[in-house]
Amino acid sequence: MVEYPCTYCNGARVVENRAQQLQACPICEGTGFEPGEERFFTYIYQVTLTALQVLLNQRIVTNGDADFRIKLNTHGHGRLSHPPIQQRGTVLFKLGRGGTNDRVRDSLIFGDGSLPFIVVPHIFIPKGGSIGFDLEDVSNANNTIQLAFSGAKVYPPRRA
Repeated sequence: MVEYPCTYCNGARVVENRAQQLQACPICEGTGFEPGEERFFTYIYQVTLTALQVLLNQRIVTNGDADFRIKLNTHGHGRLSHPPIQQRGTVLFKLGRGGTNDRVRDSLIFGDGSLPFIVVPHIFIPKGGSIGFDLEDVSNANNTIQLAFSGAKVYPPRRA
């Protein structure tokens, strides 16, 4: 990730307040770097799993225009499917780097449109990188799922 020096504190990480005391820069929160401009974005992955099927090393390749921060995980996505896909059964999900190391039930790491699963800390994906994961159906039935990785594309800060 490219880091840009904060234009408010000039990368010094601190500024002088009205009482002439040093405090952490309120713009960069004391990092010395601007966080960049965030724009909400969602990457969607849809697949139909057959009974007990395992799909290893699935990938969503991110666009090359900006870094991406995964902030929310949800099942289904009403804007793409009307009505939203109703998932049946259980899928075990393993998110690669920056996520889980073992497969966990999708309901423990994915919410829905009204109550998304908040990812803290956010998972950073560099531009042109990929979101990698494994899927395993344990419901013993065919299961169409739609996973939504929501967050922010991060663009360089605008320069005056």
